[in-house]
Amino acid sequence: MHRRLIIILLVGFAQLPVTHSFSAQDHVLGSSNLTSVDEFQAAATGLNRDDMPGAALFKSNCLYCHNGSVRKAPHQQWLELMSPRNLHQALDEGIMAAQTKHLSQDQKQHIVSYLTFGVEQDNLSSLNAPRCSKSKIDFDTASLPPENNWGHDTSRYADAASAGLSADSIDKLRLKWAYAYPGANRARSQPAVGWGSV
Repeated sequence: MHRRLIIILLVGFAQLPVTHSFSAQDHVLGSSNLTSVDEFQAAATGLNRDDMPGAALFKSNCLYCHNGSVRKAPHQQWLELMSPRNLHQALDEGIMAAQTKHLSQDQKQHIVSYLTFGVEQDNLSSLNAPRCSKSKIDFDTASLPPENNWGHDTSRYADAASAGLSADSIDKLRLKWAYAYPGANRARSQPAVGWGSV
């Protein structure tokens, strides 16, 4: 009897209407749902992508295949991750050259600008990043990846022993190094730690 009552109560709660107000969230996000966090980026720059010349060009020349209609064609969101240089290469002499031969260079540039949120060219400075010395370049096979670290799932949890940190050391942390991704606007994956390397 007791178990049956709990199940009935759970079913009853599941059928209650949701009355929680999301007005605070709506104030930040707007009343409509975001389809991509890139809309934050576009809004921050005052850029209305729908008004860009490349929007209509992309819609009439590219969108049919790049909206999921062609299985092997990367979706528009993947194209937006590419650098201007890579997009130009694909349109001019790469895999899309035959499909875009009827477009002028200006039209191709408009499409690239639309896909890259107004970025006209790669911002590649000549970075001479420090490299590992010869003695450090090989993986340390004795230093196995911890079973639970921020490269394995989205919890980003690392226990104190794996992190090598204590609560007392947190306020003393300073940036020691950072990674650069020239020509990229985001990193696809989280770093993983193992074998003495990041």
